[in-house]
This record gives sequence, structure tokens and C-alpha cells, in this order.
Amino acid sequence: MAHTLKSIAVYCGHQLGDDPQFKRDARAVGRMLAKNGIRMVFGGGDVGLMGTVASAALDNGGDVIGVSTDNVIAMQEPAHDGISVQVVDGVNERKQIMFNESDAFIILPGGIGTLNELTDIMTMQQIGETDKPLFFLNTNGFWNPLARLIRHMKKHGFMVANMDVYNMHTADTVAELKKQIFKNPKLNLTIIETFTLSAQYNARTLFDEYKNSMLFELKQKNALLYSVLETAKISFLDEKTMRLALKKTIVSEELEPQLVEYLE
Repeated sequence: MAHTLKSIAVYCGHQLGDDPQFKRDARAVGRMLAKNGIRMVFGGGDVGLMGTVASAALDNGGDVIGVSTDNVIAMQEPAHDGISVQVVDGVNERKQIMFNESDAFIILPGGIGTLNELTDIMTMQQIGETDKPLFFLNTNGFWNPLARLIRHMKKHGFMVANMDVYNMHTADTVAELKKQIFKNPKLNLTIIETFTLSAQYNARTLFDEYKNSMLFELKQKNALLYSVLETAKISFLDEKTMRLALKKTIVSEELEPQLVEYLE
């Protein structure tokens, strides 16, 4: 993925949760965004993980904007004192403004509000209203139950068969998350290290998706690559295998000879 992301919304809980790693990761995300000059958009509160990530960004010189509502502030999320928080009439307007102000979205552990926000983006991706990427930080497997639910819904016919309509990426650590956000604009096959295959995918399916996106993006002079939603860590396709497979297919199909040189 080319680094064109200038503003990222962070969706997360207004509680800290029961795992200290949630707070550590939230703090690290705020610091990472600030140190790399990415503006952070968030829900405006000074509590829980949302307060932690915003304070970390501010403490490291970051640009942060908050959006909230009178009801949210009064009931559960006092406004962050260090930030000019825009107060709007309702949560739907709040979500729309956060969407408009963001190039991408990071999903940290959270509750119903976080689920509402992330599924809004997924729905918009599904029907073609946006291709802005979603980055899940799967701290200590927090989002694994959601992945199982998605697989369950797909099994019973309630999810689209073609999962690559979703521009979603999963990272287990903040270091992995940073790598996904700052992909080199040149072709970079190490992205395969971040792919995990679900029961709905096999190596051939992943290879075809990767090959097609790679060839398309070469023509577009941009390395935007497909990602597969992590639903179960079953197997990995290592980089060496991928390189050999790509080279063989490119040669046999007489595709883009410069790719063959790249894979040497």
C-alpha cells in the first residue's frame, strides 16, 4: 500500500478493558501516528482507550481532532481537555464527520460503539461506497471472535462470497500495524507474511488474488495490494514459495516481463 494516508480515525473503547496490553497498544498507536505525521481523528473522549490513544498522540506532538455529541459527553465520554472537540447533534453525524475527515481507520479493542463504527465501514465497502482501508489491531486475539462470527455468517449465506470487496487488514502488534500502513510504494512481496488463510481460502485463491492485484497496480504505478480477512491462522504461504509461483505464472502467461526481472 502506498503511503498516501494523511489522516486516520481510531475507533476503540471508552473503557480500558481487562488486559493491560490494550492500554499499552493504544498508547503505542497514538505515538506511532504522531511520530509519522499522521493526523488522528477520534471520538473526543478523555476516558478509556480513546483517551489513552489521543493523549499519547498529543504528548508526541501529533495533530488530533475529536468529534462527539452532547449525549455521549454527558453519559459516558467526557471531552478531552487538551483537544478542541467538535460537538454535533447525534452519533450518525459524528460518524459521518469522522469518516469524511479520515483516509483510513484503525480498530482497537472496544465495545458496541466500536462494533457499530467498524461495521458501518464494512457495509460501505461491501456496496462500493468506499475503499478506505480498515486496520484491525488484534491485541492478544481480541478480534478473533468477530472473525469466527464472519466465517459463521458466510457459511450460512449471509456474507458476500467475494471477500476481497473488503479492504481490511489485521495485525497482532503495533509494529505489524505500522508496516501495513507504511507499505513501500514499490512492489513488495513481503506483504505475504501478513496474509493468513481462512477455511474459506486456499493457497491458489490467495495466489490468484495477489497476482492479479500486483499486475493491475503495476500498470497504475501504485502498489495497493489485496488483503484477506484473518478468520483463522491455519497456514502461511511463505515469500520464497510466492516468488517462485509468481515467476512461473508470469513467464508462462507472458505477462509483464519486468516482473520477472524483479523476482530474480
